[in-house]
Amino acid sequence: MELTRLTADAIWLSAVYLLCTVSTWIATATTGAPGGPWPEYALFGVSGVVFALALGYFIGRVLPSRFTGAIAAVGGFMLFSLVFGSQSSPLANVVFYHAIDVRLSATHMAWRLTVTVFAVAAMCTVSALMSRDVRLKGAASAGGFFSAATLVCIVAMPGNDSALLENRRVETPVCAPGGESTVCVWPEHAKRLPEAVDAVEKVAAAAQDVLPAPDRYTEEGLERDGSGGFTLDHGQKDLLHTALLQLTSPHKTWCEGESADRTELRMYAGLRLEAWLEARAMGSRELPAYEYSGDTGWQSDVRRVLSLPNADQVAQAKQWAHGMRAAC
Repeated sequence: MELTRLTADAIWLSAVYLLCTVSTWIATATTGAPGGPWPEYALFGVSGVVFALALGYFIGRVLPSRFTGAIAAVGGFMLFSLVFGSQSSPLANVVFYHAIDVRLSATHMAWRLTVTVFAVAAMCTVSALMSRDVRLKGAASAGGFFSAATLVCIVAMPGNDSALLENRRVETPVCAPGGESTVCVWPEHAKRLPEAVDAVEKVAAAAQDVLPAPDRYTEEGLERDGSGGFTLDHGQKDLLHTALLQLTSPHKTWCEGESADRTELRMYAGLRLEAWLEARAMGSRELPAYEYSGDTGWQSDVRRVLSLPNADQVAQAKQWAHGMRAAC
């Protein structure tokens, strides 16, 4: 009987949650975003709805009052918004954005579902124990066990903050030639591969005669060593910038124990080169509008070089590249 009552509320509340979720997915798909929904996010939310319902029923049975519902609602809101916060509790989490190379932790999901099952079982057995009409034999011991198990699982549950996520297993990427390199993306982004190839070709053209292109450009998260890559999630400008970093990063020299002055010279040579390359890749004589910390006087040098004939620009860029790559 208690489970039937809980199910009735769980159906309409979960339906509201899932309707909002599906509407978001549809709106995203109609804008041309790649990929499809990942079911574990919806399961994550629905399990939270059911857990909250079970907890509410439990409190209502143990502390029956006309004010219990309001107190529980306000108390729960205050607990998760002020005391714990959405990133420091394994029970609550607000997902604004996850990169394609991470997913919700399977370990955390297993714990979360276990907690939900124990909470529902505790609600049913304690409700049966508190019922005036019938007291099921063994409800007291079962209610105590499931209540204790719920608390133990909540305390022991992994999943605070970054532990909610795990890196996805590297799948077979989708690749195509781009300039002198191979360009690879996640299978979900196969339709956007031409966009990545176009960006890589622009970067390669800008770096011609200055830096050699890498053999392979990969989307973020595809490399087994965890190294970065280009991203497709934040627009054309970010795609160009991250592809450019994948071009320049292997050529940067980092020297342990080097003097601060030498390190600074090497760093500013790299900043000049990257700003020049990005402007060229974008087909502009204006520098990309980034906020840099420290001295930004080097930007005037790049603007001056961008106004020179192409041969002079390449000659200066080679000097910056040499400064960035200089041996220790």
